[in-house]
Amino acid sequence: MTNIELIKEAVEKSGVTREEAASLMRVSRNTLYRWFEGNPCRNKIIEEYAVFQAKKLLVAFAAGTLPLVKNSADRMRAIQDALK
Repeated sequence: MTNIELIKEAVEKSGVTREEAASLMRVSRNTLYRWFEGNPCRNKIIEEYAVFQAKKLLVAFAAGTLPLVKNSADRMRAIQDALK
């Protein structure tokens, strides 16, 4: 599995939006969309950080803390808490 496939799987399983995932991974939404369309990452350090965050999303999914059961007013805070 490639890094981009891992990131895509994490986003799908965790129930976070692409916008939320981009924020967590500290990339733009456009960057995330380009990766999902098959364009390569231009910066390996950014890619590795995104993979790190994707693995945290998958761990939270496996632990049952994601996807969120209910939407909260501060959804990003709830997602970040689930990743701790």
